[in-house]
Amino acid sequence: MRFIKDTLSFISQVLLIIFVNLFVADLTFSILIMTLYYYVNDNCDICGILSAMLFILKFISLPILYKVLYKKSKNKIILGFIHLLKTNILFKIFILFLTLIPENLLFNKKFKLFEILLYIYVSLFGSYLFLFLWWEVEKWWKNDCDKWYGSKRIKNTKIYLEINKIFNKIISSICKFLEKIKKVLDKKVF
Repeated sequence: MRFIKDTLSFISQVLLIIFVNLFVADLTFSILIMTLYYYVNDNCDICGILSAMLFILKFISLPILYKVLYKKSKNKIILGFIHLLKTNILFKIFILFLTLIPENLLFNKKFKLFEILLYIYVSLFGSYLFLFLWWEVEKWWKNDCDKWYGSKRIKNTKIYLEINKIFNKIISSICKFLEKIKKVLDKKVF
């Protein structure tokens, strides 16, 4: 019974990573859906608001996903993947290369500078660049706050601690919600 539960947990975590990567962090499908919605309803205000929300969600989805999985996952494969993604520069380059492959297969042409910047902004490549930048800033900020804690930079440390509290509250509320869903699924599945 434990093996089945662990296997289902692993599969659900992998499917969650795939879903977030394909439908949240990569805006290709979302932009197609919004374009169709715009042509059907011709309501520019709603499309503008939705696109702004999608772009914010696009960039924060991967940091939130990997932080939640790193805190809550008990699977060694998932934890190893996240640790490797955080620490190994060659693995980061490999992931960025993998995110470039689908677009290069679909569009086999020479890009202009604007098209490259737009591609980075909209595609999964840009989301992973933001994730890696997020981790580097987070690492730098923690090291800086640890180094200067109690000195003249106490104000920056307090700001960091407040931001960290807010982010941890968001993460904990997401985790509580996921635990409630898990309890409901456990009652219905087993």
